[in-house]
Amino acid sequence: MQPSEVLTKASAEALELPTFLRMLAQLASSDLGRERVVQLTPLSEQKEIENRQALVSEAEKALEQITLVPFFEEPLRPLIDRLAESDSALSGTELVRLAGDSR
Repeated sequence: MQPSEVLTKASAEALELPTFLRMLAQLASSDLGRERVVQLTPLSEQKEIENRQALVSEAEKALEQITLVPFFEEPLRPLIDRLAESDSALSGTELVRLAGDSR
């Protein structure tokens, strides 16, 4: 867990926040999602907290209707990192595999 202006490392440990985030990350649909979850830190600005709560409410409503993100068995990070390189491209097989995983 990253340091936060509203929560000391000692307080985060006492609340078992790092353990909670690791457990929550296991529910993510992709390796990218897991990375994002374990990097979460508490918010301190009231307006940002309200905005995030509104996003959570919107996501809850959407999840009642559809799955927003499919489960990816293959890690996405290596593919994203390769695409970020200026002269790299995915092979046809990788594109087909990625397309198959996103169904």
